[in-house]
Amino acid sequence: MILAGDVGGTRTRLGLFESVDGSLKPVWKQTVLNADHTSIEDVLARSVRPREVAVEAACFGAAGPVENGVCRMTNLDWTLDAAALTASAGIGVVSVVNDLTAIAVAVAHMPEESFVVLQTGSHPWGRGSMAVVAPGTGLGEAGLHWDGVRHRVMPSEGGHADFAPASPLEDELRAHLSGPAGKHVSWERVISGPGLAAIAGFLAESGRFDWPVELAAVPPDQRPAVIAERARAGSCAVSGMALGLFAGVLAREGGNAALRYLAMGGLCFAGGIPPAILPALQQPGFMRALTGKGRMESLLRSVPVRVAKDPDAGLFGSARLAVESLDASEA
Repeated sequence: MILAGDVGGTRTRLGLFESVDGSLKPVWKQTVLNADHTSIEDVLARSVRPREVAVEAACFGAAGPVENGVCRMTNLDWTLDAAALTASAGIGVVSVVNDLTAIAVAVAHMPEESFVVLQTGSHPWGRGSMAVVAPGTGLGEAGLHWDGVRHRVMPSEGGHADFAPASPLEDELRAHLSGPAGKHVSWERVISGPGLAAIAGFLAESGRFDWPVELAAVPPDQRPAVIAERARAGSCAVSGMALGLFAGVLAREGGNAALRYLAMGGLCFAGGIPPAILPALQQPGFMRALTGKGRMESLLRSVPVRVAKDPDAGLFGSARLAVESLDASEA
C-alpha cells in the first residue's frame, strides 16, 4: 500500500493507493484542517486507516522549500523531515518533496477530463516543457522540463519573487502591502487566498468602497472564499473588483511562468483557487492579460493553457513519487 500526503498551509490531504500493474488505484482519502493538529506526525497518529494497513512507501508534498528531505513550511509552523517520519511512522521508504513537485508530476499524467481548457494553442499538450502556477494559501510554481522522453520537475520558489505592478492601481496596491517600512511584496502576497482578502481590504481602505458589514463578520481565514462567492454572485462591488484585479495579476504571472520555462507543452493553473474562480478565468480579458507580452504575444498564443479541476492532484503526484522511490530502493 502507498501513502500519499498533500500538506498545504490550511489543509492536509492524505490518501492510500494500491499500485496495480503500473497504475494507482485510490482506496481511501481524508482531508483535515491543520489548525486542529500540531504537526504532520499528529495528523498521522490521529488517522486510523493508515495504521490499519502495511504501508510500503510514503511521499508527502509540502508547501515550502525542501533541502535534504526536510521541509520547513512557509505558511505553517510545521517541519516535515523524511528521516524522522521514517522512524516515527514505521514506513520503510518516506520522501518529502515540495508540493508543487507533486502537483507538477500529476499534471503531466492526468487524463484530458481532469482539465478545463482556457486556450487550445497550436502546440500539443504535454509534448514539451510545461509550467504550473498554483495559488492557494500561498503561491506555488514549478516547471516540467521535457527531455524528449519524459518530464522532469524543476521546483521553484517563484511565488516569492518581486511583485511587478502594471497599472497605477497596482502601484497603489503594492505600496499598501509594502507599508511604511517598505517590506518586500511578492507575487504570493497578491495571488493567494490571503492576497485576495488583502486586495479587497486595500480597495476599501483606499476609499473606493465601504467595507461590507457581511465581510466584517467573516473570520479572516474564511474571507477569501466569501469574497470569491460574493464576486461570482455579483452581490458585492468590492468583492467583484477585488476578484477582477486578482485574476488579472494571476494571468500576468501565468504568462511570466510560461516564458520562464518556455512552456510550449502547456501552462497549467492548479491549486485550490483556480477551479473555484473558473468563470473569472474564462473571461476574454484573462487570456489577453496572460498573452500581452509585447513581442512574445504570438508565442504565448501558441501555448495550450488549462486549469486542473482535481483538488487531489497533489495526492496523485505524491503517490506516483512514492512508487518511484520504492522502485529505486528495490533496484
